[in-house]
Amino acid sequence: MRLPTSQRRAQIVDCALEMLAVAPVARLTTRALARQVGISQPALFRHYPSRDAILAAVVARVRETLQPVIAEALQAGGMDGVRVLVAGLFRTVEEMPGLPRLLYHDLAVASEKQGFGRDLRLLVSMQRNLVAELVRTAQTAGGPESGSLAGQGPALNPELDPERSARLLVALVQGSLLQRRLLQDAAADHTAAMELVDFWCAGLAAMDSASAAPDPGVSTVPGSRGVGNALQELDVRPLLDEGTDPLQHILQRLDSLPRQGLLLLVAPFRPDPLLGVLHGRGFRTLVRADGPHLWRIEIQAPGCTLVDLCNLEAPGPMERILLLCAGLEAGQNLLARVPRTPQLLLPRLAERGLQWRLLDCGAGQALILVHRPPMDACGPETANQTP
Repeated sequence: MRLPTSQRRAQIVDCALEMLAVAPVARLTTRALARQVGISQPALFRHYPSRDAILAAVVARVRETLQPVIAEALQAGGMDGVRVLVAGLFRTVEEMPGLPRLLYHDLAVASEKQGFGRDLRLLVSMQRNLVAELVRTAQTAGGPESGSLAGQGPALNPELDPERSARLLVALVQGSLLQRRLLQDAAADHTAAMELVDFWCAGLAAMDSASAAPDPGVSTVPGSRGVGNALQELDVRPLLDEGTDPLQHILQRLDSLPRQGLLLLVAPFRPDPLLGVLHGRGFRTLVRADGPHLWRIEIQAPGCTLVDLCNLEAPGPMERILLLCAGLEAGQNLLARVPRTPQLLLPRLAERGLQWRLLDCGAGQALILVHRPPMDACGPETANQTP
């Protein structure tokens, strides 16, 4: 029977997941998959050009399935969020029995050249970084939940390294799901998920300060919180191309952002889970799509004041900025959004001894940070930057 393209593509992904439940990735050939779907191999290639493309679509299906789980975990926060996440992972495995084989066995031997290998690493990295963020929430939030693990035992050690803690939990989940499959155990139900989280919580509670020291393998962002960092840009597309989830890089960059600063994030998709994390931390966001695979997200720190001049016609934005800059005291900043790159404004700022930083924020608009340096600071030529 001839199906619409969208339905046939979904059917191919469904069949691939069914086959992975009983066979390793190496035996998932396009010939076998076409036979399982009930179409010819050339017909299969009209929907997906290669086996890797099919596996990438399988991973995309898993990510889509996990999005509501991630959103619910972020909403719960802390250890409650960890429980929601692990329960959701176990429930997803019930729905997709081929998932453990795909994620936790073949990932270990996947070639760097395999396109789906990058997507798999990104999916596992996303889980690990999400758990690390939930641990941080439990360490810093007020109330009883932040003082104990699941309401039992000693307080959660604030010296625990969240990344290391997250790696331990992901390893436990991986091992548990693989073992249950190898032993042909019962379905990975809610009780099993909660037992695993309790075991992990007990291990964290038993860690002393020495074992909780920061992992030297985890990098941090150096630098001051001064005005030089008040307007920053981070393009996460290279990280995603490497198969690295960018959440920790984004949070580290935000740690270096002054309270009045702004970070312009560039991504190939709308990062909804990240937006939940940011709003929980008090950041304001403006999300704009500049194309099917290009998104710009303005992340404003809690103390950020942004003057939007995009509704003014030229030379209105330039005149308004010069007027506002006249009232800046030494060490103060002005942050504005303008309708286009203000080429005529820049020499005027330099004439007044002002420093500036300029970023393209899409849709023909730009962000400009103007700073009046102290009298003993370096000249404006050392600080001014254009896109």
